[in-house]
Amino acid sequence: MTNKYFSEISLDKELSYRYIPAIFSVMVFLIIILISVSLSIGGSFFKWDFEMKHRYTVQVPAPEIELIDTLDDNGNPEENPLSFEKKTEKAKADARLVLQQTITVFKSDPQVIRVDVVDPKKVQKLVRPFISTNTETLDSLPLPTLIEIDVRPGGKFNLNATLLKLKNIHENIQVDHQDKWQQSIKNFGQAIKFVSYLFISLIVLCLIALMILITKSAVHSNKKVIDVLRLMGARNNYIAHLYQMPIVKSTLMGGFIGSLLALPVIYGFSLLAKSIGLLSSESMAFSLSNNLSVIIATPLIIALISFITTRITVMRSLNR
Repeated sequence: MTNKYFSEISLDKELSYRYIPAIFSVMVFLIIILISVSLSIGGSFFKWDFEMKHRYTVQVPAPEIELIDTLDDNGNPEENPLSFEKKTEKAKADARLVLQQTITVFKSDPQVIRVDVVDPKKVQKLVRPFISTNTETLDSLPLPTLIEIDVRPGGKFNLNATLLKLKNIHENIQVDHQDKWQQSIKNFGQAIKFVSYLFISLIVLCLIALMILITKSAVHSNKKVIDVLRLMGARNNYIAHLYQMPIVKSTLMGGFIGSLLALPVIYGFSLLAKSIGLLSSESMAFSLSNNLSVIIATPLIIALISFITTRITVMRSLNR
């Protein structure tokens, strides 16, 4: 008897019910992509913010070559002026001394945990987009030497005292911190996450509304069968169960199809991000593990939402 009425109240005859797997596969696919984007952006910006918050960039001036001969007390050029080559060598030696003294200042500070001189080729690469010139010309440009400094997180790094020491070495040494432009990038990342979560919320609301419409339509079209079941003593919980299980099965099937479609897309984006330097190997492995959890959990959560929505809708319809 139960199996007979279970087949009579089956939702397979409902046209809207047949499209549940297709609709849910697309919706779950979009949700997974949006969640993965939010997690990747959030993780990348958190790691970047943690690193940049304790990082300073020091600019040591390029060698300064005196092109004008020095004068004596009477205002006349000195008798044995240095040649241009010797002036160049002297300027480079002075610049190396300034660089070494600057490094010593930071290495002697217990709050500094890393001191790295940036490769000159990397500095040239940074300025190349702004200067239309060839490599030979770039080599001859007086570019400053950059030093990356990482201070101890939670430590008491005294920037003002360090600046005084550096001014005693050379007045044109500059120390920059990324907090001037860091907040703008953080705000941009937060905006992307907010938009992603907003779209996820809208998709979930659309799914809930869709489930309500499908369930109400199914209850209305099976009203005579429901009346017969009630006359036979069937309770509302039992009738609601007849609707819940087919819908949950359909949503699970559609959800897992969407998950399978999202898996190669996420993996492809991860490889692309790694190839252009946005993700390291460790970050990529961490991102994929997080995304795999999202891929598995999203269909289950959507199925649970559809289960609860169907039950509430059926119970309300039957109580009227």
